[in-house]
Amino acid sequence: MLVKVKCISFRGITPVEVTVEVYVNNRGLPSFDIVGLADKSVEESKQRVKTAFLSSNYDFRDKKITVNLAPADLHKEGTYYDLPIAVGIFCAQKNIKISEDALFFGELSLDGSLRSTARTFLLGLFAKETGFRRIYIPSPNVTEASMLNGVEVIGISNLDDLFKHLQYGSNIATKYDKARVQDKSVPASIENTLDSIQGQVQAKRALVISAAGGHNLLLTGTPGTGKTMLAKALPEILSDLSEEESLEVTKIYSYIGELNQEEPLIKRRPFRSPHHTSSFAGVIGGGNPISPGEITKAHRGILFLDEMPEFSRNILEALRQPVQDGYINLTRSRTTASFPASFMLVGACNPCPCGYSGHPTKECVCSAAKISWYKRRLSGPILDRIDLFAKTVPLSDKEVLEFTKCLSDGTGQDQSRALVTEARKIQAKRFSKIGIYTNAEMTNSHIKHFCTMDSQAEILLHQAMERFALSPRSYFKIIKIAKTIADLEHNALITSAHIAEALQYRDR
Repeated sequence: MLVKVKCISFRGITPVEVTVEVYVNNRGLPSFDIVGLADKSVEESKQRVKTAFLSSNYDFRDKKITVNLAPADLHKEGTYYDLPIAVGIFCAQKNIKISEDALFFGELSLDGSLRSTARTFLLGLFAKETGFRRIYIPSPNVTEASMLNGVEVIGISNLDDLFKHLQYGSNIATKYDKARVQDKSVPASIENTLDSIQGQVQAKRALVISAAGGHNLLLTGTPGTGKTMLAKALPEILSDLSEEESLEVTKIYSYIGELNQEEPLIKRRPFRSPHHTSSFAGVIGGGNPISPGEITKAHRGILFLDEMPEFSRNILEALRQPVQDGYINLTRSRTTASFPASFMLVGACNPCPCGYSGHPTKECVCSAAKISWYKRRLSGPILDRIDLFAKTVPLSDKEVLEFTKCLSDGTGQDQSRALVTEARKIQAKRFSKIGIYTNAEMTNSHIKHFCTMDSQAEILLHQAMERFALSPRSYFKIIKIAKTIADLEHNALITSAHIAEALQYRDR
């Protein structure tokens, strides 16, 4: 008998419908074959399915079993085909018809139970968008898949319960606590707030502008002046993800299997900080099969590159396309995958290899040639894609002693977060119909439509373009930064003061 069971595969993070066709033939030599461009993890399903049947006290007859994963030209990988294969074999043996509006998805354990399986949120989203009425998944993943209304989610603990349900219609108890979906605000750590950082007024202001408009930022300064602390304080002043952004980020972390099953819906913006020794595939994405890298995990959040010049040149140059376009296309000989990668790039670096160039008291031991070589590690095209450049300065002994005696009361942190949240709300309203969220995402046509300047601002910007030989990208970049500064002041018009402040953060 031939039985067809619905499941899914993936192109990048996009689900694609797959039909698991199971044919059990009483004639011929006993065999168990899986066809349809399946990789090693799918081939191993044969042993898991067979052992799970026997452990659940179900007869696994020695017959000729053929499993086809259609469409056959789509590469299949993953352990989530275990459940649809097992259901297909059981239903073929018992002459049970499977509903065409149901999806089966999950990994089997050898004892017949179902293990927690990644990507069930994407399964639920696919079912809702394509009209499937119910999904059968491992019970540990019920909370993750049930965040979306309109789809019946049935959590399976073991094969025995599922087979009795399919054969006799017995009920399966599915435990799901709606309250667990709600994300809880995490209080800011005292080590990672603006109030725990002494001085650095210009850098803090640049941080607020960056957070408000989603602009890329590079912090430069001698060691110990607070570059890393400032970058780690950035998530605490960012507003939470909107509903649409939350779904985008949750889809990514469901795909890579890093969702918290207790509270699967992500509402805090991601903060990713890979080490400078990370591989190309780890940061950009790649491997076999293709997997998303840190730039995708930082989607709608922050990618922080500490000691940015120490990263591989290939990695830094590969950032150029995703920083500009908001996504990354990874192409291999047999497949192509596209992953979202719209993030704020925040970098930190020293002014020279020894770190003390320009320090008021410590002497720099680097030659001019060595300093020039160090600065060239960040190429012109990468620097041209960074919106804000800020310097951190060494503190005097008096400033350090005063800070250790009296810590800030926290008002600066709260005020900064309130400013950023209000500015983000203004931008969300402004761009509600065009599919972007921040000023940094504006194209040139958006700038013409949304960025109105007074006459003095236009004059100042034209003078700056001539004097500093600004590239067209830098020209529009300054306008976007000025628009963010205007949003922070609830001003619909860009003035010369906004342009002047934006010019202070250009690369010099």
